[in-house]
Amino acid sequence: MIKKYICFFSFIIFLTFIGQAQADREPQTGKLMEKTVSTDVEFASSGVINRLEDNKIVIDDREFIIAPNVQFYSTTGETLLKKNFNKGDTAGYKLNMKKEIIFLYKIKGER
Repeated sequence: MIKKYICFFSFIIFLTFIGQAQADREPQTGKLMEKTVSTDVEFASSGVINRLEDNKIVIDDREFIIAPNVQFYSTTGETLLKKNFNKGDTAGYKLNMKKEIIFLYKIKGER
């Protein structure tokens, strides 16, 4: 009987750790982020766009891959398109675990 209780509580502790690990993961699609973006956006980093290609972007002389599920925003939370970003614009970004840009925020530049 005691072994059953020990197994049960061990299982509960295991689930607690798994749940916390899942909560700490960054969202991959950004679908939830769409409604929570505010003017107080925190970026992983930011800089000036030097070059923008189909699936690559160079910001402050650092090249990044643009994730297939990237989300583009203004700092006020307005959804933008990739075509709204140009060379010379200042942009903030967030990366996924693969160091791909998953969120790109236009901080300053022409629309």
